[in-house]
Amino acid sequence: MVLDRPVLLGNLVSGAVWLAVPVALGAPVLALVGSAYVVAASVFLAAAYGRETLTRKQEALVWAAPWLAAVAVWTVVLATPVDGTSRADWTVALWAGLVIATGCYLGWQLLALAVRQVMTWRAAAG
Repeated sequence: MVLDRPVLLGNLVSGAVWLAVPVALGAPVLALVGSAYVVAASVFLAAAYGRETLTRKQEALVWAAPWLAAVAVWTVVLATPVDGTSRADWTVALWAGLVIATGCYLGWQLLALAVRQVMTWRAAAG
């Protein structure tokens, strides 16, 4: 398996920046769940982009798979009871998970793109 190094590093750095938010808010469990997701999704994306060629359908699936995983993670997090208290029902949790995951995923990937651009500029300058 060949990993695309800029994709991997860009996603890991971006993920670390985004995961500083739950840490700062005092939600270490959310940061831990997010860390597992970021590492797994980053390796998946780097492996996918490490391939020589991707068809349009494959590329769409490569983008959709981590997004759908993020929706699933957020849905479970939002619907899981904490300390015996009831949480949102699954329909509300799915809707909220969809909204939150989409925003987080887009923000994560935009920052990862910026990190990859900086890496490219530094490599060209150095």
